[in-house]
Amino acid sequence: MPESKLIPLKLPAGVVKTRSGEGAKGRWSDAQNIRFMDGNPEKRAGHEQYATTLFQGRARGMRAWNTVKGKPLYGLGTHLKIYGSTDGIEPIDITPLRFPATATDAFTIASGAATLSYKEANTKAGTLTNPFTTTNGSTTVTVAHTAHGRTTGNFVGFANATAVGGITINGSYAVTVVNANSYTITAASAATSAATGGGTVDYRLPKYSVGSKIRVYGNSWQGGTQVGGITLSREYEVISVDSVDTYKILPNDKKATLTAPFATTSGQALVTVTDAAHGQDTGAIAYFSGATAVGGVTPAGEYKITKVDADKYTITVASAASSTATGGGTVTRYFATAATAAATNTGTVGVVNYLTDPFTTSAGQTAVTVNMTAHGAKYNDALTIFGATTFNGITLSGEYRIVSVTNENAFVINSATAASASGSGGGSAVYIEFQISPGPADRILEKRGFGKGSFGFGAFGSTTLALDPIYYDPRSVAIDNVGEDAIFCPLGDNLYYWDSSAGGRAELIPNAPTQLRYAFMTEERHLHVLGANGDPLVMAWASQDAINDWTPTDTNTANSSRRVRDGSALVAGTSVANGVNLIWTDTAVYVHQYTGSQFIYDTRRAASNAGLIGPRAFCNTPIGPVWMSQNKFYYWNGSATEVPNSPEMADWIFDQIDKTQWSKCWLMYDAINDSVYVYYVPRNSGEPSQYVIINLVDFSWVNGTETRTTGAVFDAGDKKPLMTGTNGKIYLHEQGLDADGEPMEAYLEYAPLDLGNGAVWHEALGIDPNFKRQTGDVEFSISTYDRNNLNEVDSDTVTLEEGTEMADLRVSGRRHSGRFSQTVLGGDFSIDTPILEVKPMGSRR
Repeated sequence: MPESKLIPLKLPAGVVKTRSGEGAKGRWSDAQNIRFMDGNPEKRAGHEQYATTLFQGRARGMRAWNTVKGKPLYGLGTHLKIYGSTDGIEPIDITPLRFPATATDAFTIASGAATLSYKEANTKAGTLTNPFTTTNGSTTVTVAHTAHGRTTGNFVGFANATAVGGITINGSYAVTVVNANSYTITAASAATSAATGGGTVDYRLPKYSVGSKIRVYGNSWQGGTQVGGITLSREYEVISVDSVDTYKILPNDKKATLTAPFATTSGQALVTVTDAAHGQDTGAIAYFSGATAVGGVTPAGEYKITKVDADKYTITVASAASSTATGGGTVTRYFATAATAAATNTGTVGVVNYLTDPFTTSAGQTAVTVNMTAHGAKYNDALTIFGATTFNGITLSGEYRIVSVTNENAFVINSATAASASGSGGGSAVYIEFQISPGPADRILEKRGFGKGSFGFGAFGSTTLALDPIYYDPRSVAIDNVGEDAIFCPLGDNLYYWDSSAGGRAELIPNAPTQLRYAFMTEERHLHVLGANGDPLVMAWASQDAINDWTPTDTNTANSSRRVRDGSALVAGTSVANGVNLIWTDTAVYVHQYTGSQFIYDTRRAASNAGLIGPRAFCNTPIGPVWMSQNKFYYWNGSATEVPNSPEMADWIFDQIDKTQWSKCWLMYDAINDSVYVYYVPRNSGEPSQYVIINLVDFSWVNGTETRTTGAVFDAGDKKPLMTGTNGKIYLHEQGLDADGEPMEAYLEYAPLDLGNGAVWHEALGIDPNFKRQTGDVEFSISTYDRNNLNEVDSDTVTLEEGTEMADLRVSGRRHSGRFSQTVLGGDFSIDTPILEVKPMGSRR
């Protein structure tokens, strides 16, 4: 009677996917939620939802870091938005704003004053033909302007006029109305003859009138957020029009209407102001307008106050009162802060204008047309509406996306409810904030004509014939920290900076190149951009420690243009160590070495055919950067070196990968397990739904299925990986044993190998799973074959309960394969060396 014997299944660590048949004999062949640690397979740890706040869009970029005090922070980029986290957990929307209107070098203030002089250039309102009539020896000029709509004291601006009567009328002028079709202005010099003319004249009208409101958005990099110590970013009201494009403005947040507030004392310039609960201290500035005379004086303009009590303060007027009295009529009062110094800001600020009844509805429809001159918006842009009143049964407030663009002055959004009537409305205090335009969620194809290719999404500088295809890559977002803050670079967009301590929106870095592919910070503190100004093979970098200084000079270390030649586009870059940086094109890897010489960096090609498959298809690890090219996996150890054992998995990956979705592939280093995650997009999937894990200790590889679009690990503290799903959720991995509260399926299969010596038919009698640890039941399935591995001849499945030492089997054959699997809540296992009990056919245990 043949005796049974014990056969240990000593299989090497890692899964082999590129071999079959005899080539795969004695190897693990498939897995799900498995990793190898110290050579042994074990169930991968679980995950749970990390943040309660959901993000919008497909996440395609993430960076996590810690402050010098260990506080966790992260940035997240999707195709729709940019997020930051000030607590390391919840994402907040920090998407930069886009402004339809801007103003450059716009603010001037005197020391000690509160009233700002504001200049905003306006556009041409129309043209007049030979409108000027002069009188010899007079500075008065009559202007023929049909239905001008002006009132005396209003301003009009003229440009491109030709000389008439010996003078040229260009610039800004106050008008004196003659009638509905003409007014007079005063020229700088007297005419030398009587004449009519001026040619074709462009005229401009003030954009604002007294009482108009504007919102100003300062930029930390564009003239700062203050002028003379005055904070710029706020709402203002126009208190006077000083020229066709210059105004006096005051903050509108501390405005009130007072009735008969002034009390005078005969012979004194000190005036007491009654202003209930004014909330101001001595030294604040009060501005009054609209007052009538009281006690022989008329308080008007700016005054420094002296607080009397919570409801009163005093001001000093220019002359003493002629009588003791109380009054002043209905007075508009503003409070503001005095400037600490005379100043003019430089740079550009964003300006948002208030709209009056901008919305148009149709009864029974949710579509709402928004009427806004020169809005500059695109389909799917996000915007936020403020200040609208309810009309036609709807209230528009909060964030919306544009569903269609009617023309340059109108677009359409959808209300949450249908309108009850047709018509226009919304009130007179509506303002809209636009966010930067989103990018594509997926790679898309358009038929474009000659020279229509948009940079950053495919065929840069296309010179294709009409209707040739142009591919647009999905928008990814490069993120890197700058100390405790961060920079964001959406593919094909500009460079933005986020001040994490302020927690507000990211802001444009105005002097940086535009139309970028990628950005990263080097160890030497030079901010680099790739694809500078729309050229896909040009890199640039800012001066050291000066992320807004991009123009090379003799006294800085900036470089505005360095070109590489291998490949069709720069893809990504990263700092390595000791002044070494790697920069990839789609076909090559370059060493970018800091030298400190006049050229700052030396850039040389390190390897051809070792480029990067996508902008996130690399990660930094203790052994150097690891990356995925278009057909191999590499790591950097002083040269581009193929990752050990990659032939066991690489061809299988590249055979099934969707080549139209290369740019969605991404890698992440798992510091807890000293491993690299590689997520990629298989055909017919659309998103990165398959992964491999590369163990950097033994270089074993294991595959699995899980949809994750990006991820990050904090530099310090808790280093459990954060990863994002397609459902707006951020997940914390290496947390617990389950899949966000659900059982997490895990299995591991080995390829067919001999049952016994393979020469004769054998019977498998039992299995000792030899678990190193086990929680919950594990299923073991065995299949047997004759000499042809494709034809199963027998099979059996047994449940391995906790503590099982030998489970009975009843199968026979020449060869066998096996599968360990578990799908139970809270399940876990780690396998040492399973042992099969077998014997030649002829007897049964």
